[in-house]
Amino acid sequence: MTLPVAAPFLGFGGLAQLISPIEAQSFIARYWENEVLLVRDRCAARDSLALGEWEDLVIRAIEKGKKVEILSVPAAAADQAPELAKIQDAFAQGRSIRIVNAQEVFAPLETLCATLTSELSHPVRVNIYITPPNRQGLDPHVDDHDVFVVQMSGRKRWRLYGEPYLLPLEHRPRLQFESHMNGTWGGADWGARAWKLAEDEQPSLDTPLETGQMFYVPRGVVHVASSMEATSVHATIGVHSTRIADLAALVVDRMAREDPALRRSLPLGFARYLGDAHHLVPEVEAALRRVTPRAVRDAFEELAARHIANRKEAIEKEAREAADLAAKIEAEPRPLADDEELRFAPDTLVTTTETSVSLRRFQKGTEDAHFPKGFERAIIEIVHQRTFRPTDLNALSTRSARNLVRHLIDKGFVLRLPIES
Repeated sequence: MTLPVAAPFLGFGGLAQLISPIEAQSFIARYWENEVLLVRDRCAARDSLALGEWEDLVIRAIEKGKKVEILSVPAAAADQAPELAKIQDAFAQGRSIRIVNAQEVFAPLETLCATLTSELSHPVRVNIYITPPNRQGLDPHVDDHDVFVVQMSGRKRWRLYGEPYLLPLEHRPRLQFESHMNGTWGGADWGARAWKLAEDEQPSLDTPLETGQMFYVPRGVVHVASSMEATSVHATIGVHSTRIADLAALVVDRMAREDPALRRSLPLGFARYLGDAHHLVPEVEAALRRVTPRAVRDAFEELAARHIANRKEAIEKEAREAADLAAKIEAEPRPLADDEELRFAPDTLVTTTETSVSLRRFQKGTEDAHFPKGFERAIIEIVHQRTFRPTDLNALSTRSARNLVRHLIDKGFVLRLPIES
């Protein structure tokens, strides 16, 4: 059985705006983790990321204490640059500038990252690269996360080569004695790294990227970019995925909470002599045979909860906005209309069993909502759309749809919108 890339009923409005005019579900089915995508058409979402003077953005980053780095080609350790004069001097000498976590200093990127992180269920962060005219920003390299590259000003020549590592991992699990490590290891199958091209190696794609255009580059693809006749500024929007390996590790971790056999130590002196390793094969095989659907489900739900918990600030902001909406609705009481535009509360987790469907929000003061299995199709039709109307619940009668929506409003899963004056 192949794991679905994404459920077909999920809404990806923010992603669709970023990659417009490509449809989100078409992108997910064909390109995600699989194929490079080049979008040349302009669109409003990418145009909103257009940048004027890059120095203003750097000043804002410095004032907020964010990391601004001076890059080198050939690669060397990036210089930290807390002063604008030092940055301008390096730029004049032909070196590129990188603003790390630029979503924290540029409002349009902050909104985009929050939306994508919520929709994709994977953390999304942005670095901005500023490159002087006719310069190469970085050595040829492989990223360990998928990236959407948006040209914010100027233009840049991109050359893409092969894929020597299929979906390289960004990190490996920490072991008990590795608590001091940062979790990243540049071994053969792990992490981003520079890549030395053969002298006669030809790119599979060689093209300029103009202002407002974008690339999607799956992790593992070798790429290198150079500015052209003017200063280039581009944003690298990185999706830092949670992997099947992470879920498997968490499944075993949860099983160990119940199974003392998994909590036994490895043989004493195991790091000195590997001769007894074959004796552990039956132990590991037996542990894997004990994996149950419930263990996988519980681990999957824990991953979702931890992802949402990491979005604490964004969720608190969304909660404040929801409270403001509720206050406006209370100030202008009106009956619920069948064609009234509504929206689902963000970060709602839908879980299903053979007999029921449940909704959960990982916020204090919220309660789960449980429904018979017969309501699953109706809930799926609306839960991940940006907005909906009670009449959109085609699987239910008008009366049942109205009652369901009222219940979801009372439970805080559905938000009413104020009437535009």
